[in-house]
Amino acid sequence: MSIIFECARDGQRYVTRPSSTGPYTLYPVSDLYTLLRDTPAGEYPGGPLEYLREHSPAPLTVADLAGFELLPCLQPPDPRQGMVCGFGLTHQSKVAEPPQHGERPAFFIKGFADSLKRSGDVLRMNRGALSACEEAEVVALFLVADNSRPTYIGYTFGNDLTDIALAKSKRNYLAYAKLQPSAISHLLYRQPLPELIQGKTSIYRAGDLHWEQGFSTGLSCLCYDADDLFETLWLHPSLRLPGTLIYLYLGADRNSADAGIHLSHGDTVVCDFDNGPRLSNLIEWENVHV
Repeated sequence: MSIIFECARDGQRYVTRPSSTGPYTLYPVSDLYTLLRDTPAGEYPGGPLEYLREHSPAPLTVADLAGFELLPCLQPPDPRQGMVCGFGLTHQSKVAEPPQHGERPAFFIKGFADSLKRSGDVLRMNRGALSACEEAEVVALFLVADNSRPTYIGYTFGNDLTDIALAKSKRNYLAYAKLQPSAISHLLYRQPLPELIQGKTSIYRAGDLHWEQGFSTGLSCLCYDADDLFETLWLHPSLRLPGTLIYLYLGADRNSADAGIHLSHGDTVVCDFDNGPRLSNLIEWENVHV
């Protein structure tokens, strides 16, 4: 399994791989996004770490990552180089009837790369938001090459925060409801999209467990063929600007809102992906809506 991530200390970024026992070998980079965009590291035998072993200055070896900042997966130096988007109502649990032949789900844009927050960061609903619900899901990552062809480079995990009351208030408001920050893991899985990932979502209120529920996500949970969805998107030149990093949230299982739970200002949402990361984020409103 090829998993890497990026961390930083004193303004210097490093790339390494997870370790349950340490030590960590940290390879200095300007940033991982630029490494994959401007060098052959992504296609290198053995992957980016093998490329860095041969081309990077002397790595740093540390016993643990105390004092290092874990960065959102593939965070580009300029947030305008990353576009966060997704599909609505793709999960089998959300669709009452199988889609008809040729039917496509709703597509939405959430913002630029700075809308992605790390585990531990605050997810702040924007002014005027009516509600909030979590959506734990797989995030596919594409980097648009110089020939304007999006290239799949791996996946990570995220929590697609949504103003679900706004989405349900009027027929065409899903895209507006998605213009909220999202959580994303620091881990980059350089492997095919997973067929099935299971996990558990928990909501804590005033420090106590308020609600929890299991979830399933991955390709086997979708009502649509993922490759067909991707190829439909790439028909549009506006999504194929060279150098653009595309974060594509694929779709989520039923969530707290489906269970009648309404997130409040000050709640903490925790998404635990089995054999994967934990995303824990405090939810706030700009206007302190409760």
